Amino acid sequence: MPETVGELDQRYDEIMATAKSEYEYEPPSEYFKEGYNLYKRMAEEKERYTLFLHNPAVEPDNNLAERCARKFKRKAAQVMCFRSQDGVDRFCEGLSIIQSIKAAGKNLYESVTKRFNTGL
Repeated sequence: MPETVGELDQRYDEIMATAKSEYEYEPPSEYFKEGYNLYKRMAEEKERYTLFLHNPAVEPDNNLAERCARKFKRKAAQVMCFRSQDGVDRFCEGLSIIQSIKAAGKNLYESVTKRFNTGL
């Protein structure tokens, strides 16, 4: 595995070198700076972009965060807006409880029923 990480690090550096030489040869125009800005971020923050290669505890993507945020965004789109911050707080607390139950591998129906019956 370490040689694979080294190879990937080397490939990352090669891609950054290619981008640098291409942007030096032909600088980005005012209207097409997105790729250049991405290159600059990736060149300056290599450690952040490759952290998952060096630390197995780090997920290679943020899909879990995106999936969790998607639930909130979908609900917000359905109701157009929450009537109060209290409504937002209650919705987020409910989502948090449901996600915690699922993460623990417990039966969702039984756990929610128990919470309503015992007031936890």
